[in-house]
Amino acid sequence: RILNRFTYDVEQVDITLAQYMSIFLIASSWLVASQVVIITIVPWLFIVSSFVLFLYVLVLRHYRWSASDLQRLDAVSRSPLQAALAEGLDG
Repeated sequence: RILNRFTYDVEQVDITLAQYMSIFLIASSWLVASQVVIITIVPWLFIVSSFVLFLYVLVLRHYRWSASDLQRLDAVSRSPLQAALAEGLDG
């Protein structure tokens, strides 16, 4: 019975992962194609695109560090509440 539950969960992950990878690859190819066309038509926009990419990477790094810290703090703050709830349910 447990094996059936895990099999279903893994199947759902496999399906969802395939869908998200497909969406990611399509969006990435559109991004690359549009950048190639834009830079081919207006070459000086390469400088602007590089600057925007640099800013994006900075924000991304800051967000990832902040998100992992927030997730850790959330887990720590929920831990006593979950322990109290489990004690209450167990009796």
